[in-house]
Amino acid sequence: MNDYIYRWIQMRSSSEGWLAVQQKASKSLSLFYTSTGGQAWKEVTPTSAPILTAFAFTSTTAYAVSEKRNSPSSLIVWGTMNRGRNWNSAVIVLPLKAQEHIQKVVIEFHNEAHGSLCIMTSEQKHLYKTFDRGLTWNKVSSFLINGMVTGLTFVNDQVGFLTVKGNKLYRSLYQTNDFGKTWSPAYFVSVAALLYPLTTDATAYKPLYVDGSIFVPFKITGPVLNSLFYYYSNNFGKTWRMTPAVPYRGGAFSFPTSKSCLIANGSSGALYEQQSPLYIGKIYAQNEALKNMHCLHFVDRSIGFGCTKEKLYTTKDGGKTWSSLSFKLLFHQ
Repeated sequence: MNDYIYRWIQMRSSSEGWLAVQQKASKSLSLFYTSTGGQAWKEVTPTSAPILTAFAFTSTTAYAVSEKRNSPSSLIVWGTMNRGRNWNSAVIVLPLKAQEHIQKVVIEFHNEAHGSLCIMTSEQKHLYKTFDRGLTWNKVSSFLINGMVTGLTFVNDQVGFLTVKGNKLYRSLYQTNDFGKTWSPAYFVSVAALLYPLTTDATAYKPLYVDGSIFVPFKITGPVLNSLFYYYSNNFGKTWRMTPAVPYRGGAFSFPTSKSCLIANGSSGALYEQQSPLYIGKIYAQNEALKNMHCLHFVDRSIGFGCTKEKLYTTKDGGKTWSSLSFKLLFHQ
Protein backbone atom coordinates (compact mmCIF):
# COMPACT_ATOMS: atom_id res chain seq x y z
CA MET A 1 0.00 0.00 0.00
CA ASN A 2 1.30 3.45 -0.92
CA ASP A 3 2.05 6.01 1.78
CA TYR A 4 0.46 8.70 -0.40
CA ILE A 5 -2.84 9.45 -2.16
CA TYR A 6 -3.69 11.28 -5.38
CA ARG A 7 -5.12 14.67 -4.47
CA TRP A 8 -5.90 16.14 -7.90
CA ILE A 9 -5.05 15.90 -11.58
CA GLN A 10 -5.13 18.96 -13.84
CA MET A 11 -4.38 18.27 -17.50
CA ARG A 12 -3.98 21.27 -19.80
CA SER A 13 -3.98 19.19 -23.00
CA SER A 14 -4.24 15.52 -23.87
CA SER A 15 -0.51 15.16 -23.21
CA GLU A 16 0.57 17.83 -20.68
CA GLY A 17 -0.59 18.41 -17.15
CA TRP A 18 -0.02 18.36 -13.40
CA LEU A 19 -0.65 15.92 -10.56
CA ALA A 20 -0.74 16.63 -6.82
CA VAL A 21 0.19 13.74 -4.53
CA GLN A 22 -0.43 14.03 -0.79
CA GLN A 23 1.59 12.21 1.85
CA LYS A 24 -0.74 10.38 4.22
CA ALA A 25 1.29 11.11 7.34
CA SER A 26 2.39 14.71 6.88
CA LYS A 27 -0.46 15.86 4.56
CA SER A 28 2.21 17.68 2.53
CA LEU A 29 1.77 17.85 -1.25
CA SER A 30 4.24 16.78 -3.93
CA LEU A 31 3.82 18.16 -7.44
CA PHE A 32 4.36 16.12 -10.62
CA TYR A 33 4.36 16.97 -14.32
CA THR A 34 3.65 14.85 -17.39
CA SER A 35 4.22 15.43 -21.09
CA THR A 36 3.19 11.89 -22.04
CA GLY A 37 -0.54 11.96 -21.35
CA GLY A 38 -0.05 10.61 -17.85
CA GLN A 39 2.14 7.62 -18.76
CA ALA A 40 5.08 9.03 -16.78
CA TRP A 41 5.12 11.70 -14.07
CA LYS A 42 8.24 13.55 -12.98
CA GLU A 43 8.32 15.20 -9.58
CA VAL A 44 8.88 18.96 -9.78
CA THR A 45 8.18 19.91 -6.15
CA PRO A 46 10.19 23.11 -5.54
CA THR A 47 11.18 22.51 -1.91
CA SER A 48 11.53 19.85 0.77
CA ALA A 49 9.48 22.02 3.14
CA PRO A 50 5.82 21.00 3.50
CA ILE A 51 3.70 22.17 0.55
CA LEU A 52 0.33 23.45 1.79
CA THR A 53 -1.39 24.04 -1.56
CA ALA A 54 -0.69 24.19 -5.28
CA PHE A 55 -2.37 25.67 -8.34
CA ALA A 56 -1.88 24.60 -11.97
CA PHE A 57 -2.53 27.52 -14.32
CA THR A 58 -1.30 26.54 -17.79
CA SER A 59 0.67 23.68 -19.30
CA THR A 60 3.87 25.52 -18.36
CA THR A 61 2.89 27.58 -15.30
CA ALA A 62 2.08 26.46 -11.77
CA TYR A 63 2.31 27.81 -8.23
CA ALA A 64 2.82 26.26 -4.80
CA VAL A 65 2.82 27.58 -1.24
CA SER A 66 5.02 26.12 1.49
CA GLU A 67 5.81 26.82 5.08
CA LYS A 68 9.06 28.58 5.83
CA ARG A 69 11.13 26.40 8.10
CA ASN A 70 11.44 27.60 11.71
CA SER A 71 9.14 30.53 10.96
CA PRO A 72 5.47 29.72 11.73
CA SER A 73 4.31 33.19 10.66
CA SER A 74 5.91 33.08 7.21
CA LEU A 75 5.00 31.45 3.92
CA ILE A 76 6.93 30.98 0.67
CA VAL A 77 5.08 31.28 -2.64
CA TRP A 78 6.77 29.37 -5.47
CA GLY A 79 6.13 29.86 -9.18
CA THR A 80 7.35 28.15 -12.33
CA MET A 81 6.90 29.18 -15.96
CA ASN A 82 8.81 26.27 -17.51
CA ARG A 83 7.02 23.10 -16.35
CA GLY A 84 8.77 22.96 -12.99
CA ARG A 85 12.37 23.02 -14.21
CA ASN A 86 12.99 26.28 -12.33
CA TRP A 87 11.07 28.03 -9.57
CA ASN A 88 10.96 31.63 -8.37
CA SER A 89 10.06 32.30 -4.75
CA ALA A 90 8.68 35.10 -2.61
CA VAL A 91 8.41 35.23 1.18
CA ILE A 92 5.28 36.55 2.89
CA VAL A 93 5.64 37.46 6.57
CA LEU A 94 2.23 37.53 8.22
CA PRO A 95 1.43 39.98 11.03
CA LEU A 96 0.01 37.25 13.26
CA LYS A 97 -1.04 37.75 16.84
CA ALA A 98 0.55 35.72 19.62
CA GLN A 99 -2.04 32.90 19.56
CA GLU A 100 -2.86 33.15 15.85
CA HIS A 101 -1.76 30.32 13.56
CA ILE A 102 -2.22 29.40 9.88
CA GLN A 103 -4.99 26.87 9.16
CA LYS A 104 -5.37 26.87 5.37
CA VAL A 105 -4.06 28.62 2.25
CA VAL A 106 -5.81 29.06 -1.12
CA ILE A 107 -4.06 30.47 -4.21
CA GLU A 108 -5.43 31.34 -7.65
CA PHE A 109 -4.48 33.31 -10.77
CA HIS A 110 -6.98 34.81 -13.19
CA ASN A 111 -4.37 35.72 -15.80
CA GLU A 112 -0.66 35.19 -16.37
CA ALA A 113 0.44 38.02 -14.07
CA HIS A 114 -2.36 38.65 -11.59
CA GLY A 115 -2.98 36.28 -8.69
CA SER A 116 -4.57 36.17 -5.25
CA LEU A 117 -3.73 34.37 -2.04
CA CYS A 118 -6.18 33.85 0.83
CA ILE A 119 -4.62 32.81 4.13
CA MET A 120 -7.01 31.53 6.76
CA THR A 121 -5.81 31.69 10.35
CA SER A 122 -7.39 30.83 13.68
CA GLU A 123 -8.44 34.47 14.04
CA GLN A 124 -9.32 35.84 10.57
CA LYS A 125 -8.64 35.69 6.84
CA HIS A 126 -5.93 37.64 5.01
CA LEU A 127 -5.90 38.47 1.29
CA TYR A 128 -2.71 39.15 -0.68
CA LYS A 129 -2.32 39.96 -4.36
CA THR A 130 0.43 39.91 -6.97
CA PHE A 131 0.70 41.67 -10.33
CA ASP A 132 4.10 40.35 -11.40
CA ARG A 133 3.61 36.57 -11.69
CA GLY A 134 4.10 35.98 -7.98
CA LEU A 135 7.46 37.69 -7.59
CA THR A 136 6.02 40.11 -5.00
CA TRP A 137 2.86 39.99 -2.88
CA ASN A 138 1.05 42.86 -1.17
CA LYS A 139 -1.58 42.67 1.51
CA VAL A 140 -5.04 43.88 0.46
CA SER A 141 -7.21 43.19 3.48
CA SER A 142 -7.93 41.20 6.63
CA PHE A 143 -11.54 40.22 7.22
CA LEU A 144 -13.83 38.06 9.33
CA ILE A 145 -16.01 35.45 7.62
CA ASN A 146 -17.17 32.32 9.41
CA GLY A 147 -16.46 28.94 7.90
CA MET A 148 -13.57 27.09 6.27
CA VAL A 149 -12.50 28.55 2.92
CA THR A 150 -13.13 26.12 0.05
CA GLY A 151 -12.34 28.30 -2.95
CA LEU A 152 -11.33 31.71 -4.29
CA THR A 153 -11.80 33.01 -7.84
CA PHE A 154 -11.28 36.48 -9.26
CA VAL A 155 -12.76 37.12 -12.70
CA ASN A 156 -10.84 40.40 -13.03
CA ASP A 157 -8.82 42.65 -10.74
CA GLN A 158 -11.91 44.06 -9.00
CA VAL A 159 -14.52 41.28 -8.89
CA GLY A 160 -13.91 38.09 -6.95
CA PHE A 161 -15.82 35.28 -5.23
CA LEU A 162 -15.00 33.38 -2.04
CA THR A 163 -16.71 30.17 -0.92
CA VAL A 164 -16.79 28.64 2.55
CA LYS A 165 -17.93 25.43 4.20
CA GLY A 166 -19.91 25.16 7.40
CA ASN A 167 -22.43 27.98 6.93
CA LYS A 168 -26.04 28.12 5.84
CA LEU A 169 -26.62 28.38 2.10
CA TYR A 170 -27.00 32.16 2.04
CA ARG A 171 -23.71 32.58 3.93
CA SER A 172 -21.59 30.24 1.81
CA LEU A 173 -20.73 32.55 -1.09
CA TYR A 174 -19.14 36.00 -0.72
CA GLN A 175 -18.35 38.60 -3.35
CA THR A 176 -16.04 41.59 -3.63
CA ASN A 177 -16.29 44.40 -6.17
CA ASP A 178 -13.46 46.52 -4.80
CA PHE A 179 -10.28 44.51 -5.35
CA GLY A 180 -10.86 42.33 -2.28
CA LYS A 181 -10.88 45.12 0.28
CA THR A 182 -14.41 44.27 1.45
CA TRP A 183 -16.54 41.13 1.14
CA SER A 184 -20.33 40.71 1.32
CA PRO A 185 -22.67 37.73 0.98
CA ALA A 186 -23.57 37.26 -2.67
CA TYR A 187 -27.18 38.20 -3.28
CA PHE A 188 -29.29 35.45 -4.79
CA VAL A 189 -32.83 34.27 -4.18
CA SER A 190 -32.36 31.16 -2.10
CA VAL A 191 -34.60 28.84 -4.07
CA ALA A 192 -32.65 25.92 -2.64
CA ALA A 193 -33.65 26.91 0.89
CA LEU A 194 -37.28 26.46 -0.18
CA LEU A 195 -36.60 23.14 -1.89
CA TYR A 196 -34.57 21.75 0.99
CA PRO A 197 -36.23 23.03 4.20
CA LEU A 198 -34.58 20.32 6.32
CA THR A 199 -31.09 21.01 5.05
CA THR A 200 -28.50 20.54 7.78
CA ASP A 201 -25.39 21.52 5.86
CA ALA A 202 -24.41 23.46 2.74
CA THR A 203 -20.95 23.38 1.20
CA ALA A 204 -19.98 25.79 -1.56
CA TYR A 205 -17.04 24.68 -3.69
CA LYS A 206 -14.51 26.76 -5.62
CA PRO A 207 -16.26 29.12 -8.08
CA LEU A 208 -15.50 28.29 -11.71
CA TYR A 209 -15.12 31.02 -14.33
CA VAL A 210 -15.92 29.52 -17.74
CA ASP A 211 -16.35 31.48 -20.99
CA GLY A 212 -17.50 34.65 -19.21
CA SER A 213 -19.86 32.94 -16.74
CA ILE A 214 -19.29 32.20 -13.07
CA PHE A 215 -20.53 28.85 -11.72
CA VAL A 216 -20.65 28.07 -7.99
CA PRO A 217 -21.26 24.42 -7.03
CA PHE A 218 -23.29 23.77 -3.87
CA LYS A 219 -23.55 20.43 -2.09
CA ILE A 220 -26.61 19.99 0.08
CA THR A 221 -26.65 17.36 2.80
CA GLY A 222 -29.98 16.56 4.38
CA PRO A 223 -31.78 13.77 6.23
CA VAL A 224 -33.32 12.41 3.00
CA LEU A 225 -31.68 13.78 -0.13
CA ASN A 226 -28.04 14.63 -0.83
CA SER A 227 -27.57 16.65 -3.99
CA LEU A 228 -25.41 19.01 -6.02
CA PHE A 229 -26.51 22.08 -7.94
CA TYR A 230 -25.01 25.32 -9.22
CA TYR A 231 -25.75 28.96 -8.94
CA TYR A 232 -24.46 30.68 -12.06
CA SER A 233 -24.22 34.27 -13.24
CA ASN A 234 -23.55 35.81 -16.64
CA ASN A 235 -23.10 39.36 -15.31
CA PHE A 236 -20.40 39.17 -12.62
CA GLY A 237 -22.77 38.26 -9.81
CA LYS A 238 -25.45 40.92 -10.32
CA THR A 239 -28.09 38.26 -10.87
CA TRP A 240 -28.01 34.49 -10.34
CA ARG A 241 -29.82 31.44 -11.65
CA MET A 242 -29.97 27.99 -10.14
CA THR A 243 -29.55 24.69 -12.01
CA PRO A 244 -31.64 21.62 -11.21
CA ALA A 245 -30.03 19.34 -8.63
CA VAL A 246 -28.62 15.86 -9.22
CA PRO A 247 -28.08 13.13 -6.58
CA TYR A 248 -24.66 13.58 -5.03
CA ARG A 249 -22.98 12.17 -1.94
CA GLY A 250 -19.54 13.18 -3.05
CA GLY A 251 -17.57 12.92 -6.25
CA ALA A 252 -16.33 15.43 -8.80
CA PHE A 253 -17.43 17.74 -11.60
CA SER A 254 -15.99 19.43 -14.67
CA PHE A 255 -17.04 21.97 -17.29
CA PRO A 256 -15.77 21.06 -20.77
CA THR A 257 -17.54 24.28 -21.87
CA SER A 258 -19.88 26.79 -20.24
CA LYS A 259 -22.73 25.02 -22.01
CA SER A 260 -22.02 21.58 -20.61
CA CYS A 261 -21.28 20.24 -17.13
CA LEU A 262 -20.37 16.67 -16.20
CA ILE A 263 -20.92 15.48 -12.61
CA ALA A 264 -19.57 12.18 -11.30
CA ASN A 265 -21.48 10.72 -8.37
CA GLY A 266 -18.71 9.05 -6.41
CA SER A 267 -21.07 6.77 -4.49
CA SER A 268 -23.10 5.33 -7.39
CA GLY A 269 -20.66 5.62 -10.29
CA ALA A 270 -23.15 7.60 -12.36
CA LEU A 271 -21.98 10.41 -14.65
CA TYR A 272 -24.58 13.15 -15.10
CA GLU A 273 -24.59 15.64 -17.95
CA GLN A 274 -26.19 19.06 -17.70
CA GLN A 275 -26.50 21.28 -20.77
CA SER A 276 -27.67 24.87 -21.15
CA PRO A 277 -30.04 26.55 -21.20
CA LEU A 278 -31.98 24.40 -18.71
CA TYR A 279 -29.08 22.38 -17.23
CA ILE A 280 -31.42 19.47 -16.50
CA GLY A 281 -29.29 16.57 -15.30
CA LYS A 282 -29.50 13.20 -17.03
CA ILE A 283 -27.39 10.09 -16.56
CA TYR A 284 -24.84 10.11 -19.36
CA ALA A 285 -22.85 7.04 -18.30
CA GLN A 286 -22.48 4.49 -15.52
CA ASN A 287 -19.03 3.15 -14.69
CA GLU A 288 -17.33 1.49 -11.75
CA ALA A 289 -14.28 3.71 -12.35
CA LEU A 290 -16.35 6.74 -11.29
CA LYS A 291 -16.98 5.34 -7.83
CA ASN A 292 -14.90 7.18 -5.21
CA MET A 293 -13.62 9.60 -7.88
CA HIS A 294 -12.94 12.96 -6.22
CA CYS A 295 -11.32 14.88 -9.09
CA LEU A 296 -12.57 15.19 -12.67
CA HIS A 297 -11.06 17.30 -15.43
CA PHE A 298 -11.93 17.41 -19.13
CA VAL A 299 -9.57 19.12 -21.56
CA ASP A 300 -12.30 19.08 -24.21
CA ARG A 301 -15.66 17.40 -24.72
CA SER A 302 -14.02 14.05 -25.50
CA ILE A 303 -10.82 13.72 -23.49
CA GLY A 304 -10.99 13.70 -19.71
CA PHE A 305 -9.02 12.58 -16.66
CA GLY A 306 -9.98 11.76 -13.11
CA CYS A 307 -8.58 10.28 -9.93
CA THR A 308 -9.52 8.40 -6.81
CA LYS A 309 -7.17 8.25 -3.87
CA GLU A 310 -5.45 5.18 -5.33
CA LYS A 311 -5.86 5.37 -9.13
CA LEU A 312 -5.80 7.67 -12.16
CA TYR A 313 -8.29 7.27 -15.01
CA THR A 314 -8.77 8.64 -18.51
CA THR A 315 -11.56 8.71 -21.10
CA LYS A 316 -11.48 9.48 -24.81
CA ASP A 317 -15.20 9.31 -25.55
CA GLY A 318 -16.59 12.03 -23.31
CA GLY A 319 -16.86 9.88 -20.19
CA LYS A 320 -18.83 6.91 -21.52
CA THR A 321 -15.92 4.52 -20.94
CA TRP A 322 -12.91 4.87 -18.63
CA SER A 323 -9.57 3.10 -18.41
CA SER A 324 -7.08 3.02 -15.59
CA LEU A 325 -3.80 4.75 -16.38
CA SER A 326 -0.67 2.64 -16.12
CA PHE A 327 2.15 4.99 -15.19
CA LYS A 328 5.30 5.65 -13.21
CA LEU A 329 5.94 8.31 -10.59
CA LEU A 330 9.52 9.54 -10.78
CA PHE A 331 10.20 10.97 -7.32
CA HIS A 332 13.09 13.30 -6.44
CA GLN A 333 16.18 11.36 -5.52
